[in-house]
Amino acid sequence: MNKKGKIISVFTNKGGVGKTTTSLSVAHGLAKKGVKTLLVDIDAQCNSTTPLLGNNPANNMAELLQGTKTVEECVQRLDFDSNFFCLPNAESLTDFEPALIAQGKNGFTVLSEKIKDYCEQNFEMTIIDCPPNFGIFVINALYCSQLAIVPIEAGSKNSVMGLLSAQKFIQNIQSAGNEQLNLFRVLITKLDKRTKIGKDYLTQIQNAFREYVFKTHIPSTIDFKYAENMNQTIFQNSPKSAGAKAYRAVVNETLEALGLGTQDE
Repeated sequence: MNKKGKIISVFTNKGGVGKTTTSLSVAHGLAKKGVKTLLVDIDAQCNSTTPLLGNNPANNMAELLQGTKTVEECVQRLDFDSNFFCLPNAESLTDFEPALIAQGKNGFTVLSEKIKDYCEQNFEMTIIDCPPNFGIFVINALYCSQLAIVPIEAGSKNSVMGLLSAQKFIQNIQSAGNEQLNLFRVLITKLDKRTKIGKDYLTQIQNAFREYVFKTHIPSTIDFKYAENMNQTIFQNSPKSAGAKAYRAVVNETLEALGLGTQDE
């Protein structure tokens, strides 16, 4: 691995496209490969936190951003995988949003100032699960990141426009202060290749974004819902499922694209 760890934000401005599933699955998949991985939850819905550490755990993102806790106090090792860590969130994070916005441009880098150096020095990979919007917490995540993954739902007529918006948003962050940020990959989720609309959509996205699209596509399957209902990742709940197989391949693609190889689990 490189000396400095990689920080990747998973973001989109549309809900229900598999953003949190992608964050959880990629992070846990990396950990299972022996990569020391931190999952950071900066979405006040806390959907990444709940399956890992329950509801509103102590020592969380809200306390970190408000300055009452340090990043060292907030990062927690998960008991089911020694390589997997979480910086959890709490619903009270929304209370801090107006104060962050009131800081203007100074409010864009609060997360970066509190966790970036720590993440780069202590973890090989950090995955940030963002809210489904282009708001102040997403801006903070992107200022903290070198790379971004944008998941999009197969068959959604507005997906290409959403991707173009996400790409433009990244360019704006680059221009505004984080020159190292780049769109890493687009991940197509909830794909049913048996349907014409699924095939047409796949072609449309691949033509529009070419080298940015993961070769692996995430299938439309009930397995993710089962895992969510059990408060588990797909690798805990259904490790032999088509969904787990797909995210395992996404993890391999990620490691290969970053020149980090495909380490054995």
